[in-house]
Amino acid sequence: MEKLTKISIYSIILGIVLTLVTFLKGMGLVGGGPIGFPFPWLHYTVLPSFTGYTANWVGLILDILIWSAISFVVLFILFRRRK
Repeated sequence: MEKLTKISIYSIILGIVLTLVTFLKGMGLVGGGPIGFPFPWLHYTVLPSFTGYTANWVGLILDILIWSAISFVVLFILFRRRK
């Protein structure tokens, strides 16, 4: 497989993983609020009663794209230095 294709696949996977990590970071036990960084893509309310989650799909896709782009640049530099 070509080197650039490998980096692209790895960066997309890493972008999804990093987006999910921002989900875990944003979860709180009290209150509620937006989850996701840099774009909030999920909002939840806990108190006074749990009302559920509201998803912002555009924010989710933008988060994945941004984290994938950052991952691509980092992986590209790392693979280039390794050679």
